[in-house]
Amino acid sequence: PEPMQSQADERQVLRELLSDDLALVGLASGEVLAHLQDGYPPKLLRQLRRGQFVIEAELDLHHLRLQQARAMLGAFVAECRRDRRRCVRVIHGKARGMDQGSVIKAMTDRVLRQRADVIGFTSARPQDGGTGAVLVLLQAP
Repeated sequence: PEPMQSQADERQVLRELLSDDLALVGLASGEVLAHLQDGYPPKLLRQLRRGQFVIEAELDLHHLRLQQARAMLGAFVAECRRDRRRCVRVIHGKARGMDQGSVIKAMTDRVLRQRADVIGFTSARPQDGGTGAVLVLLQAP
């Protein structure tokens, strides 16, 4: 047997490393993020948005440079999948007072959309970080 998922993960990492970060435009601090991969019922995203999943791990990307934040996000998702964690929170911040918005928020949105192991994500409830964080639902390994 061939390790198909491992090979797919390695290809994904290469695509991410070769992507053009200069094209990233910051997202407004109050902008809500939400995404659900094709083939999954919308009910999952509603449950995630309502906080019906237990948050099993957290990553804080505040005050990091873009490349460092991207690397940490990829490693965090991979580690959570290995540890069989299904719902995690990624704190990207709101970048209040910045004219161009949050580049880390935009990068988080882009990277999570590209990952096949991410079922979906949505901005957190106010008590969980609001539009400064996303709740991410991961596929079971």
